[in-house]
Amino acid sequence: DKADVLRFLYEQNLLETGEINLSGADLRQVEMTCGTDLQRVHLSGVIWSNGIVRNCRFGSSNFNGADFSGTRFVNCSFYSSWLLETN
Repeated sequence: DKADVLRFLYEQNLLETGEINLSGADLRQVEMTCGTDLQRVHLSGVIWSNGIVRNCRFGSSNFNGADFSGTRFVNCSFYSSWLLETN
């Protein structure tokens, strides 16, 4: 599923570099549970509405312009991250 693809991209360090542009990617209704901190994730402009994100700590990450409308963040934190014009 889409959460597994995100994990794979992160584990291959492809989300850190911004090499892969996921702007506009449809992550609607994706449920994701993290077991570790996610550092330098670049998910600017993604559409991640009506999802659930659990136990994630996003550090130095870029979510500028992302659409998180209706998404629930449970036990999550964002530190040193960018959320400009994020819904």
